[in-house]
Amino acid sequence: MNNSVNTNSQLNLNVGLTADSVPEQIINFLAMPNFPESTATVAESLVIFPDGLGAGSNISYETEVFSSPNLKGTLLDFIKNFTDGTSQDFTVVDDGTENSITNTYSLSNLHGTLTSSQINLTNGTSEQIDYTNLPPGILDEEFFYSDANDKGAEIEKDEHLANGDSQINFLAGPNSKIPAGLSSFEENFNAMQEPISLRTVASNTGDITLESFSYDGNGNLLSEHETVYDSKGNVLSSQTFDGSHAQSGDSRQVMQLGAAMAAFNPPVTGGAPTFHEPLATTHAVLAARA
Repeated sequence: MNNSVNTNSQLNLNVGLTADSVPEQIINFLAMPNFPESTATVAESLVIFPDGLGAGSNISYETEVFSSPNLKGTLLDFIKNFTDGTSQDFTVVDDGTENSITNTYSLSNLHGTLTSSQINLTNGTSEQIDYTNLPPGILDEEFFYSDANDKGAEIEKDEHLANGDSQINFLAGPNSKIPAGLSSFEENFNAMQEPISLRTVASNTGDITLESFSYDGNGNLLSEHETVYDSKGNVLSSQTFDGSHAQSGDSRQVMQLGAAMAAFNPPVTGGAPTFHEPLATTHAVLAARA
């Protein structure tokens, strides 16, 4: 293994980084101001595998970033170029909510279109976001799973529409966000994220409650109409509440539950969610080799 140590004020991105020269290359460097993800007192290191890892692999090029020199410390960033021309960036996150984010791109070196994001959350669940090959009018779809790495039961599905509307659908199961007694809970939001325009709740007994809401131009609730159906589609009850009574009474418990869920995981409008960018150092190395 060849080592190349660089402690200058700028990274030398052309030291031995050709597939013909060495099978792998380590670069040690000091954190610098133009790399905002780093701090001025922490040194990091890169290892580059120009031909990927392992014979027969579908990976054509790899870069790994560590928190300390000589590949010591914590793995911070892991970039792969695949033989099919796509690329992937795995980033370690420490923000109290997310553990890691893996972004997949349509072209090599993290170029082209962001096609999907996979997120492992600190509570042990995970999220998969798809941005391409979606039905017309949908910007992205988000799927939440009860375990890490998109394993376990699907517990939530969100859709963000091109017109700014969004939809959240909670499902029962391990680590579910809905309480026992409900099998699903769906809310639709307008382009302003609030207020809720439609809510559908299904119970374990098969009953379905459909609630629709109307508001004035300032977003104040004017009225709510609630209809309850049995498992065969027969209407069990139908009633309308004005704005002053729509938040009270036994039948409003589900509505309050929905508001709490929306606050816990609000819909995202205006395009794909913004995630933490990968380390600029790794981007710089890849750009130099592109």
